[in-house]
Amino acid sequence: MNDDTKTIGGGLLPTPHDDRDLNFGQLFGLPMLSELPSKYRTANPLKIKNQGNSDLCTAFAVTAASEMQELTELSPEFQFAQTKKLIGDWQGWGADIRSAIKSAVKIGSIQQMRIPQELTLSLDNSNRDKIANWNNWPTGIELYATRYKKMSYFSVAGQYTTFDNFRAVLWQNRAEERAIVTGVTWQHQWTGNARITDDTGQQAFGHAFTIFGFEDEWLIAQLSNGENIGERGVFYFHKDVVNRQFKYGGYTFKDMEPEKAKYYARKGIRMTDSWVTRLLIALWR
Repeated sequence: MNDDTKTIGGGLLPTPHDDRDLNFGQLFGLPMLSELPSKYRTANPLKIKNQGNSDLCTAFAVTAASEMQELTELSPEFQFAQTKKLIGDWQGWGADIRSAIKSAVKIGSIQQMRIPQELTLSLDNSNRDKIANWNNWPTGIELYATRYKKMSYFSVAGQYTTFDNFRAVLWQNRAEERAIVTGVTWQHQWTGNARITDDTGQQAFGHAFTIFGFEDEWLIAQLSNGENIGERGVFYFHKDVVNRQFKYGGYTFKDMEPEKAKYYARKGIRMTDSWVTRLLIALWR
């Protein structure tokens, strides 16, 4: 164990169950596991950031996932403030994944260069409360967020194990370079190891991050704790650890109107169905 374990920040809370979640596998279907390659990555992370010992991990994970598509640096500070606004409590510790990813759909994201200097997270985390309180943000700044607003988000779920559902969704979304926002209860001994196989250690805190690829029996994760841990900020979670420990759920963005997605879900229509099938199901039900 090294000194990094004393300062690494988290901030992930359990994701409450919500029957309204749109199920990716149900709507889009998942490829057969035999169709998946042994290795795959989305575009490499735009930038490995460092949240210090703050509780902004969900915001860092959501903006990292969006950055891989937008190819511009987005502000986790703004994302955190909007997430806390949706939750209705800027003083409480951290956030859940759904609230964080919903903020990118309901409000959007803004470029890092647009936020005031005093709202840029300090290394000592001393301005966390100022950032989290949405009332401290300039009036009208949300207008800049619409450019990077996502259409909808889907729960990463399907007929396979957690590990294989994640792989299948990443591969299904490969043309759009879409990553997955998820998290785990961090264990202290993981900080000093890029490849995580042992999950019998002391649990520390909930930590959100972005999954952007897989390699054989590993999921590849981008963290938000700088480049001095893992493999320059990147970690590899073995499939057994994923299946046992990834209990916070996972979400991915999709360019599909929410109302259309909800309609298809209610009708039992899959996007993999032919357009004729989709039409007939919609008419008959």
